[in-house]
Amino acid sequence: MEFTPSSRLLIADTAPILEAFLDNGLHRDFAIYCQFPCHETLRQKAEQAHPLSIEFNDGMKITSPTTITCLKE
Repeated sequence: MEFTPSSRLLIADTAPILEAFLDNGLHRDFAIYCQFPCHETLRQKAEQAHPLSIEFNDGMKITSPTTITCLKE
């Protein structure tokens, strides 16, 4: 994730917080960093939401238009 001084970032420390961000539409205006690894259910929900950018601490990144990048080896 690249940031400029004007970048806006939300931090989700739990899956319920990420789900709240998605449910409230914040994913359209803010990049989101998750302090937990991605799992299949969250990945699917995030993909369907077409987020600006969601990055998980395991290297999974989902951006809109839906692009999934996995940095795990």
